[in-house]
Amino acid sequence: MIANHSLREFLDKYAAVEIPILQRDYAQGRLDLRTKGMNRKGENFIRVLFNALREEKGLRMDIIYGSIETRDDDHPEKKTFIPLDGQQRLTTLWLLHWYLSQWEDRSDEEIASLLQRFTYATRSTARDFCQRLCSLRLTRDELANPSEYFSERMWFTSKYSYDPTIQAMLHMLNAIAKEQHKQSVSFDLLESLQFRSFDIGAYELTDELYIKMNRRGKQLESIENLKADFVGYLKKIGHDFSKPDSYDRKFDHEWADMAWGRRKNEDLKNEDLENKDFDIRYLRLFNRYFYNLWIIDNPPGEKEKKSTPKYLNLHFTGTDYRGFEAYEAILSAEDGRLGRMVRFFNFLASDRGIQYSNDLRNPWKDKEQKLVYPYLLDVERLSMLDRIALYALMLYIDNASDEDLQSPEHYQAWMRVVWNLIADPKLRSYQAQRRYMLLLTQLAPHSTTIESFLISADIDQIGISSTGDEKARLKLEQDKLRYIERYPNRREALHRAERIPCLQGQVGFLLGIEGDDDHFSRIVELTEKNIKADWDWGAKHLWPALISLLERPLFNLSSEGKFDYLSHKERGSDIHWRLQDLLNRPHIAKALLSLFERCLQGKGREFTKVCEELRQSYEYDEKIPWHYPLVKNKNNILLDAEYGRIYNRYGDEGICLQKSWKVTENESCGYWRLTEREPVMRTK
Repeated sequence: MIANHSLREFLDKYAAVEIPILQRDYAQGRLDLRTKGMNRKGENFIRVLFNALREEKGLRMDIIYGSIETRDDDHPEKKTFIPLDGQQRLTTLWLLHWYLSQWEDRSDEEIASLLQRFTYATRSTARDFCQRLCSLRLTRDELANPSEYFSERMWFTSKYSYDPTIQAMLHMLNAIAKEQHKQSVSFDLLESLQFRSFDIGAYELTDELYIKMNRRGKQLESIENLKADFVGYLKKIGHDFSKPDSYDRKFDHEWADMAWGRRKNEDLKNEDLENKDFDIRYLRLFNRYFYNLWIIDNPPGEKEKKSTPKYLNLHFTGTDYRGFEAYEAILSAEDGRLGRMVRFFNFLASDRGIQYSNDLRNPWKDKEQKLVYPYLLDVERLSMLDRIALYALMLYIDNASDEDLQSPEHYQAWMRVVWNLIADPKLRSYQAQRRYMLLLTQLAPHSTTIESFLISADIDQIGISSTGDEKARLKLEQDKLRYIERYPNRREALHRAERIPCLQGQVGFLLGIEGDDDHFSRIVELTEKNIKADWDWGAKHLWPALISLLERPLFNLSSEGKFDYLSHKERGSDIHWRLQDLLNRPHIAKALLSLFERCLQGKGREFTKVCEELRQSYEYDEKIPWHYPLVKNKNNILLDAEYGRIYNRYGDEGICLQKSWKVTENESCGYWRLTEREPVMRTK
């Protein structure tokens, strides 16, 4: 490692600085195909450079890694530096030096000879173009639009036009020209743009680190800009950079490690550890943290209750860094936020980071997946549930003591409650997302003792919006915990039932069991085996049997137009929440437990046989006549109504079963009159 130095000082050390053939093309100057302007990363980087020059405050950039080679044995002092990480920064700095030297007519022999030491080995055209630039002397008028000027030169042939590195260089020169014409800066100020370099060969580093640095060297502009702005913010608030654990050092080391992934005893060369997107994952760490804080700080307007605010998506999603202003506004909104962020990132970077992050996976959908990166940094797109789970982790770290964090049991209890709460199929709008986040904010001070808190809490005293289902779901969590308090030996079995994929924690029907522990465990086993999200299974066996056991109507459909759903699914989704809702209704839960009791009689009878016996023996009941066609199911009407609903039809037809969720009356969306013993499909 050597001290900070400018590009001129760096070039002066070597006979050549050569971008090796293994590196990709120059990308900072590429055009964005959507906007037809320069890509956001290149635009941000050149903006940061010019701001540093105009304010004469300088800029210290990230380390450039590489190897040093001696190519002429007769002249061992002439060494070549081969960058593995830093190609993009070096090229942009080189173009900036070339342009400003031309602007001030500083293209003397000394400057030109230094700039000629920078070269590309990726393509001969790129190498030739760099050399050609160093031989030119342009006026300010000719520098006004470099890409237009060069495209009109006789020597600029089609082979240059097809080289993506050269095209990107021309776009970057245009961006430099635009900034320089806006407010010019002096060539001499370029000495304040500095970086450090590191020769991996001098330290006999391993191939694993070589691979890691090579992959990291692909694309780091967003992170460099973020770091520069973050350090500027730290200076602004008076941060002490002399401490060994100063936040800028953490940015370069511990926090950066999270974006590499932290697997032990695994080969870094494995394809699963492809690190080409290091900077994207690192940016996600900040974006996702601040995304959740922004939601808490900003109540939605009328137009934003269902759709996510554009500002939120613009600044805290995607792969482009859009400046530190949005982050700073959040950090400044409340005292102590910077310290809490640092504590949170430090914890993620610790040995327990991945262990705690594993509980961020949806326990019903991602049970077999293992995390490579903490905080879901390997997941490209997050669902609302993912974001709320991340927020729950943020809240826990905020409220847990260092001693609490050493033992994950309390955290796992917290996340079990969180997931049972937020697995609400109706959680589909931005407003609903914020409601659940505000609920967790209120519960967070008790996150390390969530079970004992909920057992004794008055749910009505917890501020919960009356427009959502949060209170009912929280009340169920309380009921389950109180049930376990009465029957402590049933905890493991109840938690097994919660993990059934189609129930997702909604197991209130089990809380009516007062028998012994073995009996409870056998009921859970029957639940695991027979409560399935498969509608065919339920329509053939579960629902006819349950309805036959009901002594009162399945639904309260006393008035015309009133309806309810007898289905497992909802249109356009795989959410089986109708089943959860129905099984937790007291009279249906009672019938379900009665059905299981019949299965347990003797040595245990087969579920499907018990269901079939109930169906066969069912007799018409004039008090609830519309149960008969559902139980007998002669025309398979339940099977045909997978997405349907039962409702009280206008007129004299009474209770009907609609085939589909649609109201349209046609052959695919018709209905049956359930007051008939053998109903016929109707469309009018």
